[in-house]
Amino acid sequence: MADNSSKTRYEITVELIKALLWPTIAIFILILFWQPLRLVADQLPNIVSRSETITISGLSIKIRNSDIVQKPSDSVKTALASLSADGVKTMLNNSNGVYWNVGDESFGRKQYAELIKLGLYREVPPKELQERNKQNKNYGFGAEVTPLGIETNQFLIQLVAGFVQELKDV
Repeated sequence: MADNSSKTRYEITVELIKALLWPTIAIFILILFWQPLRLVADQLPNIVSRSETITISGLSIKIRNSDIVQKPSDSVKTALASLSADGVKTMLNNSNGVYWNVGDESFGRKQYAELIKLGLYREVPPKELQERNKQNKNYGFGAEVTPLGIETNQFLIQLVAGFVQELKDV
């Protein structure tokens, strides 16, 4: 490797230009295609609603219109499009509120962070936790399902039930 003190001003300038060139090009391309990218992102929920295949965390399920009695709302479709496989498992495993004792709350926060961010659960405010703690509890964190979470959970159960029915018919 050459000693930096022996490089000429010209060589240093060329290296600086090389180092700055690719980020500049990437930013330029992003700016150039910003509007089309925005349009695609805005159309995504609409595209999902017209699809005959639902993909959640890499699992694709082909459905017929008759398979789903209740069509999911746009907010459910949007939530499912962003939901991870772990989020789906958590939704299906618990359709009510969950609470963690002081000391264990970091695990609960981590497990329910995605669902809270998507509006499927809400974090129980500290004031409500204090009220619950008056009943000989020691809760440090709680998460309760929201109406959107209930609707999403019902749709997921219906979707799984339809999938199981398809397996029976094979």
